[in-house]
Amino acid sequence: MDATIESTQLQVKRNDPLLTSFTIQPPWSDAMGELGGEIGQDIGKNTQLTCVRVDFEGVQHENGVTATSLLPFFRGLAQNRSINKICLTNCHYGLFGTGILEILVPFLEQNHQLRGLDLYRSHLGSVGARMLSGALERRRVKSLTRMNLGYTPPLLTSFTIQPPWSDAMGELGGEIGQDIGKNTQLTCVRVDFEGVQHENGVTATSLLPFFRGIAQNRSIQGLALTNCNYDLFSTGILEILVPFLEQNHQLRGLDMNRSHLGSRGACMLSGALERRRVKSLTRMNLGYTRIFGESAVEELLAALSGYTNLRELNLEGTNIGFNACTLLSNKLHTHLLSVKTLRLTGLDDNKLVRLAASLATNSTLQTLKLSRNPTITNTGWFALSFLLQNANCKVSTLNLSDNTIGTDAAVDLANSLSQNRTLKKLNLCGNRSVATRGWMAFSTVLQTDSRLVALVLSECNIPNEVAVMIATSLTNNRSLRLLSFSGNLSITATGWAAFSTLFQNPDSRLVSLHLCRNNIGDEVAVSFATSLANNRRLEVLNLSGNPSITAVGWAAFSGLLCNTSSLNCTYNSNHTLKNLGDFGPESQLPHDLVHYLLLNEIDNQRKVHEKILMHHFAGDFSMEPFSEMKAELLVHVLACISNASARNNCASHSALYQFLRSKPSLLGCSNEALTNKVAGVCRPAEDDGAANIDMKKRRCY
Repeated sequence: MDATIESTQLQVKRNDPLLTSFTIQPPWSDAMGELGGEIGQDIGKNTQLTCVRVDFEGVQHENGVTATSLLPFFRGLAQNRSINKICLTNCHYGLFGTGILEILVPFLEQNHQLRGLDLYRSHLGSVGARMLSGALERRRVKSLTRMNLGYTPPLLTSFTIQPPWSDAMGELGGEIGQDIGKNTQLTCVRVDFEGVQHENGVTATSLLPFFRGIAQNRSIQGLALTNCNYDLFSTGILEILVPFLEQNHQLRGLDMNRSHLGSRGACMLSGALERRRVKSLTRMNLGYTRIFGESAVEELLAALSGYTNLRELNLEGTNIGFNACTLLSNKLHTHLLSVKTLRLTGLDDNKLVRLAASLATNSTLQTLKLSRNPTITNTGWFALSFLLQNANCKVSTLNLSDNTIGTDAAVDLANSLSQNRTLKKLNLCGNRSVATRGWMAFSTVLQTDSRLVALVLSECNIPNEVAVMIATSLTNNRSLRLLSFSGNLSITATGWAAFSTLFQNPDSRLVSLHLCRNNIGDEVAVSFATSLANNRRLEVLNLSGNPSITAVGWAAFSGLLCNTSSLNCTYNSNHTLKNLGDFGPESQLPHDLVHYLLLNEIDNQRKVHEKILMHHFAGDFSMEPFSEMKAELLVHVLACISNASARNNCASHSALYQFLRSKPSLLGCSNEALTNKVAGVCRPAEDDGAANIDMKKRRCY
């Protein structure tokens, strides 16, 4: 038997053992939501069904088909384990981005009967392709015999290859490479070699066919060859890619992060970049790329002449010598390079002084990362502080993490912030050599309301007195939104108490506070939860990595987010806090707390309604709290329940009926009339065992 939905009317015999094939075709509308959920549940329980087809041909957003109308059907379908063929065809818009493929992942992984998968002419997209790949890879029973992705590849815009692979990559890689070479829609290719060694069987023979295909492509805008831990380029891969690097005028991004380039590879790359007629590169990542010899780095920088559109340049971990640094500084000074983001390591005082002097006249650089430069002393940091005071300096993000900044340099850096008008984000993580006097200088700057919106002071050995001073200084600060104090184990309950006081201050503008990997226990956690009762700004309080917080501390946060003692207390609970940190799959957070945090991510009144319904309108709830409530307030309560009912919330249907039955005057009718009205509307008609459902009548008042 083959059942087909072709309109908003449905006639399907439920649990019919002869039903083996099921097809849905347009037209349909958002009314599909309730009916589709019922059909999906029936399909989920049907052990005879072997084939399901959903054809989206002709369906557009304008038809009213949204994720809301389709998700209930697929949730039911995902429970079935007898279907051996599923077809989702002719989807011409990003249906899979709505969450349907995510719902079907368990079905694709665990249905051992599945033989055929058909996504013909559907928009899979890069996210959908990754989801599908993961589901197929995790299938324990590899039962697929037919797979149709016809006319899906033209919509493929991103392609990633990750290990493991072997020499079998040769033939398959050659076919993939040829397809990529012909694909005019592809914009990004990533090849990640992490964990791959010679002994894995990966040789030039297995990789060359793939790259020969890639080299023919002229639409790719981003190419990433990352984490190559041995001299892959000496095998001829880079030589194959040279024509691609020279002639692909669409290329915008080149990423060789943590790969072994070598002097020969650096020479080839420099030549290809220099010979490019169209200098279209906007991003170049050579972070921690092994380039032997200072002259090789200098040659690469020289090849970037004319790349006026280059906006991101990462040279972290490269062996940049003084001559190369001078060449880079001159290009920045004369605007031959107009990068907005620059990342450098391997600097000393002389190099930083030279770089800072060139940036005094540069008005394009916005992000400067100088992490892990341990040889820079006060001399170099003083030059950087002087740069920040320059009116031409436009740096808005400065990362100085994991350096050896001393107390005097910290004081000078803090003082420069009082004159700087552009710096928004400052990262000083891992600078453990700064004494109390240096941090007090930053406290003073924060008190005078600097322009900083983010300040990272993680793992800086900050003592209690500094924590108190900084928390106190934020009382009058109108700009700072993010503060990180993670990994400062010297701070005790005394220091954290100052933050509890800050939370209670209505003038605090802090939105995100990161306190992971500290010595925070239940006492501090309860204090934080109590002080956040009236805070309507803090959205993130990262407490991960604090194992001393037990169920007692987390219970305090549950009570903060949803105080169930009364309807009014629930309404006035904290609906702003959304994140308590990343606790991974083995989360120690109670389930109710996780649920409240997820509810708080909803950006409207619905989160308040959901909490109220959950705790005050569940089951045979008491009407006593509403007996003396004024009519104008009762209207708000009714709106809360009816809004949830409109979202097909089953519990809200019962709550709405009970509420109206106790207050029939709100609808101007008697209890008996109301009962008959609801019963008459919600009871579906039956005819010869078939469910005849008129979508236009399926509603509850």
